[in-house]
Amino acid sequence: MDENESPSLHSKLSLLPQSSWFGLFTEALYRITQEVNPGFGIQREALDHVESLIIRLMYDIAAKKPFTISDVEQHIEKTFPAPLNVWAVKEAQDVLGKSSRRHRDRSAVLPFQRIHLMLRENLGYKVDTQITLFIVSILEYIATDILKLTGNYVKNIRHSEITLQDLKVAMRADNVLMDLFYHDSEDIPIISLNADDLVSKKVGSLSYEQTVKDLVHNEAQFLREVNMIILVFRRALFEAIGDRSGELDAIFSNISEIQEFTSKFLGFLEDTVEMCREPEIPFVGNCFLEMAEGAEFEVYEKYVKDILNPSCLRTLNVVLQKPTTIVYLNSQGNGFRLAVKYLLPKLLLGPVFHCLKYFEYLPVLIKLSACENDKYDLVQTESLLMLLKSRLEQKCSSLLKKKMANQFDLRFIPGGSGRSALMKLQELQRNVDGWDLKSVGCSCVEFILEGKLRKCGLFGQKLGNTLLSAAADASRKNFKITDRYVFLFDSMIVLCKSTLPRRNASSSSATVPELRLKELFLMRKVEAIDHDDNDELKYAFEIRQRDSQSSIVLLAADPDEKCTWLAALLMLQTRSMLERMLDSHLEAEHKRIPLLVPSPEEYRFSEPDSEDNIVLEDYTSSSGIPVVRGATLLKLVERLTYHMYVDPKFVRTFLTTFRSFCAPSELLQLLIERFDIPDPSSGTMAAALLSETENKSNMEVSEFDSLLRESLKRLRKEYIQPVRIRVLNIIRQWIDHHWYDFDQDAELLANLKHFLKRIETVHTVVKWTRSLQNIIDRKMETCEESKGFQFASDPPPIEMHLAVIPEEYDLMTLHPIEIARQITLLEFDLYRAVKPIELVGAAWTKKDKDKRSPQLLKLIQHSTKFTYWLEKCVVECGNLNERVAVMNRILEIMCIFQELNNFTGLIEIYGVLESSAIHRLYHTWERLDPKLLKVFEEVKQILSDAHHKLIRERLRSINPPCVPFFGMYLTNIIFLEEGNPIFLKMPLSSQSSEADSTTHDCEKPTLISFAKCRKIADIITEIQMYQNQPYCLILEPSMRFFVLLQHILKM
Repeated sequence: MDENESPSLHSKLSLLPQSSWFGLFTEALYRITQEVNPGFGIQREALDHVESLIIRLMYDIAAKKPFTISDVEQHIEKTFPAPLNVWAVKEAQDVLGKSSRRHRDRSAVLPFQRIHLMLRENLGYKVDTQITLFIVSILEYIATDILKLTGNYVKNIRHSEITLQDLKVAMRADNVLMDLFYHDSEDIPIISLNADDLVSKKVGSLSYEQTVKDLVHNEAQFLREVNMIILVFRRALFEAIGDRSGELDAIFSNISEIQEFTSKFLGFLEDTVEMCREPEIPFVGNCFLEMAEGAEFEVYEKYVKDILNPSCLRTLNVVLQKPTTIVYLNSQGNGFRLAVKYLLPKLLLGPVFHCLKYFEYLPVLIKLSACENDKYDLVQTESLLMLLKSRLEQKCSSLLKKKMANQFDLRFIPGGSGRSALMKLQELQRNVDGWDLKSVGCSCVEFILEGKLRKCGLFGQKLGNTLLSAAADASRKNFKITDRYVFLFDSMIVLCKSTLPRRNASSSSATVPELRLKELFLMRKVEAIDHDDNDELKYAFEIRQRDSQSSIVLLAADPDEKCTWLAALLMLQTRSMLERMLDSHLEAEHKRIPLLVPSPEEYRFSEPDSEDNIVLEDYTSSSGIPVVRGATLLKLVERLTYHMYVDPKFVRTFLTTFRSFCAPSELLQLLIERFDIPDPSSGTMAAALLSETENKSNMEVSEFDSLLRESLKRLRKEYIQPVRIRVLNIIRQWIDHHWYDFDQDAELLANLKHFLKRIETVHTVVKWTRSLQNIIDRKMETCEESKGFQFASDPPPIEMHLAVIPEEYDLMTLHPIEIARQITLLEFDLYRAVKPIELVGAAWTKKDKDKRSPQLLKLIQHSTKFTYWLEKCVVECGNLNERVAVMNRILEIMCIFQELNNFTGLIEIYGVLESSAIHRLYHTWERLDPKLLKVFEEVKQILSDAHHKLIRERLRSINPPCVPFFGMYLTNIIFLEEGNPIFLKMPLSSQSSEADSTTHDCEKPTLISFAKCRKIADIITEIQMYQNQPYCLILEPSMRFFVLLQHILKM
């Protein structure tokens, strides 16, 4: 087929049947999401959108009917935008080079075999497996790129789940992906934004906890920007010129020390946040103080001094003039050399402003902190940094004035600047003539910059590419200079012309300029071009459309203004390329410095995952984390303290149900063993590194020693430290939520104390061990008190009836409303006292149930005796009238139970009235109040369902407080316990003989059914959900004494 006759990407959708492809990539895309964004979830509609994009690329490639890999490469080279065409092909070639014919399907995450069969079936000829693998690798690279880009955006807006909206916004901001999927198409996805979601709050307008989250987020983003400076820009200049004459040091100063400082400080902050459970506030004063006492902040003083020195910019300009530098930087991608010239100086100022931001956080945190120790640490830090702050502010005084005059937020990932495009677009709708928000403003996410520029043209000529080249031969009078007011958004640049000013009565300012829309360019279709100054035109730059080659020349007022505008334009033009370059370098660094964990012989928890030790479900949880179906105890403990991510639901499930397959003492020993990661010796580490390193024969000894040190550093940072912090976090949650394990086992508590005492010398966890010891001391000194609860209104007064003194209390002398209230309070206290340990393993049915489920048995016994007492009150009546009055009273109490959502009380009264002793009192039933009987019939319909379906629906429809019927939960737990074995039955390996299976049967690892544990934990979680909201009622001690002792427990 001729290239000119090639159908568009959208028309190719009809070449292959769509229905057969949709759903094919879903599971693989889930895995890719988890790989590139650990711990992040993705909504199904977002996943379907990614799948549809991948299928479109598949159609596009398949439409060319490739017979060789070269055919695919040529097509990618022509249709994919740069630099994606080069990187995608390189990735696919690497996959082909590493794959073997026997295990080719293992080289890709996408379903290689199914795609190969479907391609062969639909194309009508035999497709070589290498071609299919090459195509699959291209698709996988693009899917990974989309999901990685979206994940960065989602992190930046501080969400934890990828939505379709996030996907569209992230792709909108990426020129490369927009050119790939929507180059000539008007079918661009529409996005709708809320201004409130895009405006960030200033430091000081948040709570302490929100301020800490803001600090952690900013620190993580800053670390990525520092990595951008080092791995992208510094490395590019190093490749171009080497490190002669210290030019790189003059340009970048001690940026590597800034990186080390930020990484260390961010680690402290993240550890602090992770160690605090949800209701607690993560106090970070100790993090600041530790860095200040170590004089860590001093690295910024040298950096500020060097970067603000004019020699820094001079050296950069000298380096950029070298022919070798020009050739190399131009080879790195379109616009990269200009980015080094204009964008890099702005990036180098980022650490300066970031350091000053620390000094803004300190007084805010001091003001907001509710902890005296934390406040003391923050005040001490502020005192230690006072001189440094004074020196830095003095050096930065002129820079801060320039920043206030004209500056924009330099963020590569959309969503981080906090400047709402929607608000600015609405302002333009009001003030710009010819502006249509619906037609031009739907694609903008961020507002970047605005200001006055001048447009330059030639009289009598249409502006073209010859304007500036002819400037030297033309006189100034031949130029037509007109003023423009320019608005720069992330996806477009808008040029307006000022007309006559008008008075604005609603504003304090004198006038507001009236603007008329003149030119509008989409950023993904233009590029910024720099022009040198000459005698006629100074501070000029050009905005040129890529396809039509038409352009517009703009003039700035001074060099600083030109640099600011070009930096903003080049950030938008090159950020997708720079982000991909950074990700590529980071990935290369990870491959160059392998994570070498101890061998399974040294450390049992480093055993690789296999079908024999862990089985995952075919889906992921809403958080994007793989769901464990079954695993050995060692693997469960490993996942409990996993180094890559934290799964709060997994932790809650495990701590709630582990007693059904593991004793508390065994769990503590496993956690201690997990914490004690052996520090690999240099010999062991070197041997492992040699086996992992490529081209080891060409590596010098000094280079190998450096790589060995970096590998050990990575091991401690990315494996040892996270695992140890998570072990201590698990112990903390164990103590907080399940203290009864330690309260009932003195030896378990002693072993825990001994462990904490032993690790006090480990510097990285010393403050957390002290915190755990303090928690243990508080638990031992005081009983667990009920948490105070603030009610929205005052409780109702106690209702009194005939009885005034306790000796006169009886069913008929107490007010029915107050009887129902006091019974409800009692039953809620009994319900709330039940612990998860009493439910796991159906403990209430075992021989030692009195020891294992004491609170649950109290609730059961109370219900039994309360029911018996009500029956006794009825049958002991001397005549019919008394029985009618007593039963009416019971029905009145039932009505109040219904109002109070006391389902336990309703079940008790239902049991009384349906008992054989009461049910056969026909004459009494005939004389009962009809209104009360009607209510009883309504209640009876809800309670008579054997499966409790109506009770569950009613529970879901009401708001707590309530007292659910515990029996329905116990029934469900019994069914789960008896119908599901605690251990999974795994099929024998086909390679093992019957004799081998018999011999090694005892050695085969046993997989615990964690799916069963998860179901039981869900039931217990629902029980606990209703234990947290108390009743806004007054406890009357004498009535509680009457109900609990005189008429129930003494029977």
